[in-house]
Amino acid sequence: MECLQNEKFGHTVFCETFSNGMEVHMIPLKGMSQTFAVLNVNFGANDTAFISTTTKEKMELPYGTAHFMEHLIFNHRNMHEMKKVFTENGASISAKTGYNNTDFLVSSSGNIAELISKLLTSILSQGFTTLEIENEKKVIREEILMYQDKPNWVVYRNLLMQMYPDLPICTDVAGTIESINRIDKGLLVQAHDIYYRPNNMKLVVVGDVNPIELCESIYHTVIRDENYAETKRHEFEQFYPNAKNQSYKNIAIMKNCSHDLFSIGLRHEDQGGNYNENHLAKLAITEALFGLGSTLTMDLNRENLINNQWGYSNYNGPNYDFTVVSGSTVNILPVIEKLYEKLQEVRRSGLNPFEIERVAKKMIGQKMMQMENMKEFALAYSEDLSNGLNYFKTFEHLLKMDAHLINSRLESIINFDNFLKTDFSSLPMIVKR
Repeated sequence: MECLQNEKFGHTVFCETFSNGMEVHMIPLKGMSQTFAVLNVNFGANDTAFISTTTKEKMELPYGTAHFMEHLIFNHRNMHEMKKVFTENGASISAKTGYNNTDFLVSSSGNIAELISKLLTSILSQGFTTLEIENEKKVIREEILMYQDKPNWVVYRNLLMQMYPDLPICTDVAGTIESINRIDKGLLVQAHDIYYRPNNMKLVVVGDVNPIELCESIYHTVIRDENYAETKRHEFEQFYPNAKNQSYKNIAIMKNCSHDLFSIGLRHEDQGGNYNENHLAKLAITEALFGLGSTLTMDLNRENLINNQWGYSNYNGPNYDFTVVSGSTVNILPVIEKLYEKLQEVRRSGLNPFEIERVAKKMIGQKMMQMENMKEFALAYSEDLSNGLNYFKTFEHLLKMDAHLINSRLESIINFDNFLKTDFSSLPMIVKR
């Protein structure tokens, strides 16, 4: 077991990788009343194909398979029995599927080692029946229809269909009615065998735990079954289609009563070099441009062009990297014009060092607050881990962030050479009926 001490933040991380490839990261915090564990499975809505390394054959999965699997696992009879044990121990469990992975979150005030072992046993050994699958299809169909009636989701989805027309991220995590109908027992058994394996999982535990005892408990759970005793995941490779390098429209709008709902997207280019630094530079640049304290946001607020729905989000995966700015406005044209003007100004002159310093301090403060909340800390550590990042090294890079580093990354972050020329006076709009 590897022990990594971080004196600057007062934390020690115990790391272990078992012979079957499963990673475990434990951060003991003495005296805490609750412990949080995040089991990250590297299987999300963006995983719609894999290639057999023996036959070289590409096998495709219907959109929504990862989300369907999570539903089945979480509602399976094995999980129902396990939930009773959780309740008896004052613990809770939840699950969520994203585009890149599926997370199972455990919160407990005691017996965390036993609960994690039960969770792993339940997840690794599934037996789905046809009846369970058909019942789950009904539930997920309703979920899909519910999302189709959400205006903000419709605008966001239409933006992605313009930016990444050939990628699965254009589709809801739950898939489509048509893709869900194609899912059957044989496909799910195959997907479970491929993706729900120890070396495709990472476990993060934060709380009052004994790393040695916890690690031994997990080891006996995932190693005792000969099916998972050694690394066997070399018979397939995950496959992701490349995003086409072509011009794209980057604005989606919906007329909604007296306001226009909008989403504006920026595709980012591969920057090369240090991934950790590039990732932080992107976060800093987008915060400086679109955060609540940015000059653009304050100008738009001062002119009453936006309201409290204004915000931005960064997204990245193995074949996509983009930022979405979204909100609601009474007049979309000046919002777009001012945003473009700001991007052109920053691209031409760079970000002000004082602005970068402000953003860096804000990001450091957010990290510090994050570490004070064990649930957020566990989730953030797990997310960084799944993205190939080290949580504490990311923090150290953040402390050393400067204007030269940030401005050197501007070209790839706010490059809009591929935008299709937009006639602001004739923007296409979806009308909400």
